[in-house]
Amino acid sequence: MKKLADLTFILGSLAMLTALVLRAADMRQAAVIFLCGSILAAIGRLAAYRQPDDITLKRLKIQQVIASLLFIGCGALMMSDRPGNEWIGCLCIATIFETYSAFRISSIEKHK
Repeated sequence: MKKLADLTFILGSLAMLTALVLRAADMRQAAVIFLCGSILAAIGRLAAYRQPDDITLKRLKIQQVIASLLFIGCGALMMSDRPGNEWIGCLCIATIFETYSAFRISSIEKHK
């Protein structure tokens, strides 16, 4: 089950990255691909979630779940017909959460 959850997360993340490249090329289908990829990545993240004993790891895992939800929100903002680029701010916040928590989790697990 863990391998399937990891594969789901990886495929969703690659779809999100592909969608951002397509968005830069000004393709309209990029928003749909990003939203589907972010939902797939969130499902993979939640399927692999296990409750850690350490309070710091618990906080960082919750930050990763919040980042996944922000990525889904970013996809929804990309699909909206509003003229602004609010999705870029949402993407930046989610990326900062994801990057910070990934590096901190790796550092904490290495020291154990």
